[in-house]
Amino acid sequence: MAYQLHKLVEEKTKELEQKDNSLEFSCTEITRLKAEVTELKGVHDKIKQKDEEILTMTNQLKKFEEEKQTWTENTEILKDQIDSSLNMGFQLALDQVRVLILDADSSLPFYNFSYVFFYCINPFTCR
Repeated sequence: MAYQLHKLVEEKTKELEQKDNSLEFSCTEITRLKAEVTELKGVHDKIKQKDEEILTMTNQLKKFEEEKQTWTENTEILKDQIDSSLNMGFQLALDQVRVLILDADSSLPFYNFSYVFFYCINPFTCR
């Protein structure tokens, strides 16, 4: 009976050693997993920050596109106003030429305008 008891104690000791080793491995694994969770939380925070930056940049891009559209529309309006102003100025210049030169042919505005510049550089030579 002492032999059986001794054998039983040895078996229980081996079982305890195995469980102790398993417990040590489990503790080591838990420590490793805790460190990994901490690292992943840091990565998660960085991703969240980058998402916020992307959202901010997307909103800025939309704002810039709206401003670009406004500038494009304003540019077209200004082009039309400049065109109208230049046309009006040219017409006023032609009217002045017609006053100065009574025999100017109004059907040929470019010719008349050239005529004034060619012959009327000096007011005394203008006919």
